Amino acid sequence: MKKILSVFLTMLLFVNVFSIVSLATDEEREILDSGTCGENATWVLYKDGELIISGEGPMNHYNSSTTPWKAYYKSITKATVNPGITTIGDYVFDGLFFVTEFSLPETVTAIGKYAFAFSSFAYQNGWHEIIIPDSVETIAANAFYDSDINRIILPSHLTVIKRGVFKNCSKLTMVVLPDTVTTIEDNAFDSCDKISEVYYKGTQEQWNAIDFGAGNGYLKNNSNITYSYICHEYEVTRIAPTCQMEGYDQYVCRICGDTYCENYTDKVDHSTHNGQCDMCGKYIVEEQITVALSVSYHAIGDIEWALEKENAEITETGQSTIIMGDIVRTNSSVKIKGLSVGTNTVKAAVSGEIIASAEIEILPHTHSYAVSETIAPTCTEKGCDVFLCACGDTY
Repeated sequence: MKKILSVFLTMLLFVNVFSIVSLATDEEREILDSGTCGENATWVLYKDGELIISGEGPMNHYNSSTTPWKAYYKSITKATVNPGITTIGDYVFDGLFFVTEFSLPETVTAIGKYAFAFSSFAYQNGWHEIIIPDSVETIAANAFYDSDINRIILPSHLTVIKRGVFKNCSKLTMVVLPDTVTTIEDNAFDSCDKISEVYYKGTQEQWNAIDFGAGNGYLKNNSNITYSYICHEYEVTRIAPTCQMEGYDQYVCRICGDTYCENYTDKVDHSTHNGQCDMCGKYIVEEQITVALSVSYHAIGDIEWALEKENAEITETGQSTIIMGDIVRTNSSVKIKGLSVGTNTVKAAVSGEIIASAEIEILPHTHSYAVSETIAPTCTEKGCDVFLCACGDTY
């Protein structure tokens, strides 16, 4: 970390923080609506656009107009299903075409009919796709009907591809199928005329033995089928090290999504700007040094500061209020001294409601000296330079 040197016995590392970014814990996020969606399943929709399904066991089945979050479909930008849920119910994500990310856990074993119909999928790994966990054993009819998916990697336990599963998926270009598939029902890939790559993990004889229903010609008669697919086509991305994790090379197969990492390198030091790390966002301070933070609140109110741990202490706070016509702003500052190595969290609150919070990391202190004073020689004493460290140590 850069050392800022001063001739004063106490050095303050002032950080210009007009508004400290709040930590986005579920307890602090604002809820738009919530309810139940199964005997032991619940849902929460936050105002930031994330829909979270939690609990255990299967979700309820719905139709196209009865999903409990249907009225908010334009507001939902991310859908997360937490571990414990085993079934994605009928129609649950139908028509969510503003979603940028779906996340399914390994506990899911079944996907209901029209579950993702008319939905959009995030661009990830170079494709608009959804990662179907390998735990999934059944995918019901029309599950992805008329969605914008363009790559699908089917799980290895799937035996039957139900009717209309990918019907009208006009952007679908790549399909990866396991050798466990024995039946592809009518119109499973109907109107999928953009399919240009098919990777089948079984032999050509196994492919020919599959019971293909009507309306699957774009898959069955594709001119670019790779049989006994076991090789990978990896593309490498260098993940740079940060102050929180090692760097490494990440290899991702463009076809099946298989991934592995190698060539690890050590983490790097924090890179600070005005006391805040550009990589992890924490405010960095050494032991026995003070960091100063500030926050702005757009109303009149007493702003109170608090620390979560005792490895730091608040040494000083200040507050001022500015009123200019209809504009009201309360500014508050705090000085925090690091006492021992570790992390901490500082929070600012008004009437018990947290308005901002920030993480602080306290590092071991390393002396760094600069000349603070030059003492001229006299007829009885030698002259000298006085060197001072920010912690107050001197020689």
